[in-house]
Amino acid sequence: MLTEDQVGRGLRTKTLTVDDAVRMFQAGQVVVYPEVALIEGAETWQEMEHANSGSTLFADLAVAGASDEQQFEVGAQIEAARAAGRTTDKVFPTPDETGTTKP
Repeated sequence: MLTEDQVGRGLRTKTLTVDDAVRMFQAGQVVVYPEVALIEGAETWQEMEHANSGSTLFADLAVAGASDEQQFEVGAQIEAARAAGRTTDKVFPTPDETGTTKP
């Protein structure tokens, strides 16, 4: 299983094609970032910076020549991965201040 960052790196280094990336997402082989919950009109600059500091996947797809349909399919598969719990915070839990990992 790869992270969406690793897929993006594969696109940039040309070790993956756009079709490879789409197939990997469709097969559930990619771990994605969790959704950033922002409340429109109430978000802070810090929240906006955090929300925009995630993956460069869509930029990598565009540079690699992905069509609008392929970009849309990857977006839909990211939402499906989030719904299925294939997010970085659940797959790779980090220890809290007590050293206990939380899923």
